[in-house]
Amino acid sequence: RGTILREELSRFTEEFRLNRGYEKVWIPHIAKIDTYKMSGHYEKFPELLKFTSTESGDELALKPVNCPHHTQIYSAKPRSYRDLPVKYLETTTVYRDEKSGEMGGLNRVRAITQDDSHVFCTEEQVEQVFAELIEDAQTLYMMLGLKLSLRLSFRDDGDSYLGELSTWERAESSIKRLAEQFNLEYEVGIGEAAIYGPKMDFMATDALGRKTQLATVQLDYAQPERFDLEYTAEDGTKKRPIMVHCALLGSLERFL
Repeated sequence: RGTILREELSRFTEEFRLNRGYEKVWIPHIAKIDTYKMSGHYEKFPELLKFTSTESGDELALKPVNCPHHTQIYSAKPRSYRDLPVKYLETTTVYRDEKSGEMGGLNRVRAITQDDSHVFCTEEQVEQVFAELIEDAQTLYMMLGLKLSLRLSFRDDGDSYLGELSTWERAESSIKRLAEQFNLEYEVGIGEAAIYGPKMDFMATDALGRKTQLATVQLDYAQPERFDLEYTAEDGTKKRPIMVHCALLGSLERFL
């Protein structure tokens, strides 16, 4: 029964994204550690990565995130402004070496199945991408009978983040402006941002009154820079795309 639920939920959430022009992709579950050094995840959260070595001397890790791999698909061929936005979706498992004391039922697990999506777009397209994802999250949870609240997850003064402070300030202002533009009531969570950018987190309340993040939409200027992603603009110059991360259910295990 649990398997049927997972499959139906995965199919349900994929329909939303396929209707928005997303393309299904498939990435490996194990990769050279260099991938996560480039993305910054090794630098910021080495304790979450599970390593192994091969006889040839390669240092490998079970993938803790999907975004670096989707950047590689994007960069596999030249991109034009006519191609953007480029939208990928994948329901896949990531692996985090969580400490045993932090584990808890399906809410905190080491193998996390995400209905993950990544959009590569221009600055001018960000608003429309967010609008679509906000609308889909609201529609999906209304159909499921779950009421959500919104948290804008911003950085704190710590050093667990990638990119320049000025870029963060611009991204956080954009997130706040979008929330207000769509008349969304929100609270601000300082220190709850992803390492690469601020987020809109849709929060559900459980039977004990605890708030848990489910759907999330995240703005990312850092990884396109770190992976040197480009597209050719209308005037022929090379420009950097912006990356938008989204999961509608978030973690299937946590959602269940």
